Amino acid sequence: TPLQDMEVNVLYQVVNKNDETDIANSDTDIKFSVPGQYTTSGNAKPNVLPGLREWKGDTGTFQLSGNSQIIYMAENQKGAADVLKSYIKDMLGMDLNVVKAASGKARDIVFTSNFTTDELGEEGYYMDIQETVTISAPQNTKNGWLYGAASITQILYQNDHTAPKGLTRDYPQYEVRAGMIDVGRMYIPLEYLKEMTIYMSFYKMNEAHIHINDYWGQSGYSAFRLESEVYPSINAKDGYYTKNDYRQYQKDMKVYGIDVITELDTPYHADALKDIDGVVMWKAGYLDIRTEDAFNANAEIIEKPAGRVRRHTC
Repeated sequence: TPLQDMEVNVLYQVVNKNDETDIANSDTDIKFSVPGQYTTSGNAKPNVLPGLREWKGDTGTFQLSGNSQIIYMAENQKGAADVLKSYIKDMLGMDLNVVKAASGKARDIVFTSNFTTDELGEEGYYMDIQETVTISAPQNTKNGWLYGAASITQILYQNDHTAPKGLTRDYPQYEVRAGMIDVGRMYIPLEYLKEMTIYMSFYKMNEAHIHINDYWGQSGYSAFRLESEVYPSINAKDGYYTKNDYRQYQKDMKVYGIDVITELDTPYHADALKDIDGVVMWKAGYLDIRTEDAFNANAEIIEKPAGRVRRHTC
């Protein structure tokens, strides 16, 4: 049951079990309203990106102050509490204490758990804004507390450290919410790459694709940004990431709910690999995958130095 009445559009398809080619589809949306738990509302839904899925407004406002604390009740909530501390410090200029306690007081922000993933999935959360802000997510949640932290920070940032009182139930529409950062075309120092990835988490994205190799036909320039100890000749001359630094970056971003997916672009944009003994090239910039033998020879080399990557056919 939604917090308030929710309009829903439904399409249907009917398939004949005895003849799967016999299919009937609805021509237009079927519209109906699902009754909500609450029939009245006060404060308007606050602006958050992405928008809050459900909201029931009350009256009055929550005020954050320099004496406010961030309270967590269980150890698996501390990571989100620390992220909220960093958000508030960076966005609001306030350095709040993070404290483990059984409850909070007025003007505190409290992390807790009081429902299961059966209701909102692994990434959903409730946020009840009253004299205290309470962010609750399943005990075995993946990112629910983090997304609540992002939402309350965005609200406080826009409203002079205040938030309208009300209850939200929020959950992502899509399982994968990703962005690609092209460091192959232009070297981005790792500290700046971290900053960009943290901004992605602030808007509740959960994957960062890092495009580590590229090639420009006009200039003949090629780059491979992730250190290869097996084939050091492919390391970009104008900057690359060492294995240890890059691994630490991946670990650091997990704290913010971001999975870093390393993207190796093939067969094009792979000219940096041409000097490796055994690589089969078709022409400038292109690995040869036209025959099974050529494909297998190149695949073996690609998988050896790069480690865990996602190959992307361009």
